[in-house]
Amino acid sequence: MRIGQYALPGAAGEAELIAFYFGPGGAGGRQANVDRWIGQFSRPDAGKVESSSQSFDQDGFTITIVRASGAYAATAMAPNAPPAEPKPDHALYGIIVEGGPKGALFVKTTGPKATVEQHQSDLERFARSARRAE
Repeated sequence: MRIGQYALPGAAGEAELIAFYFGPGGAGGRQANVDRWIGQFSRPDAGKVESSSQSFDQDGFTITIVRASGAYAATAMAPNAPPAEPKPDHALYGIIVEGGPKGALFVKTTGPKATVEQHQSDLERFARSARRAE
C-alpha cells in the first residue's frame, strides 16, 4: 500500500511525504480518508482543529486537497499497537487523486507546520500537475 516515502527538509525539522495506492476501491472513499486524516489532529484546548478540504477537476481526475494543523498523532497500523504520542505544532497537506482506471492515489505530507508550509506551493503545483497518460 505504501508506494513511496520521502523526507522534505526544513528548519523546523523534516516533514514526511508518503504515497499510498490500495488498488481499485481500496482504502474507502474520499470522505473517509479526509475524515481519518483530519481526525489524526487535535488541539490542546479540545477546540475544533483548523482544517479544510477542497476538490477540483483536473484532466478527467478529481483532485482533493486536505489541510489540517494542530497536534498530530498518526493512526497505528499494527494491531494492538499503542497510540502514537501527539506531536504539537504539526500540519498535514494531503492529496487524493481519483478517476484513474486502477484506483485512487493518496499522497500525505505531515510534519512540523513551518516545514509543511515551506513546501506548500510545490505540493500545490504537484497536485495540479495530474494528467492522463497518452
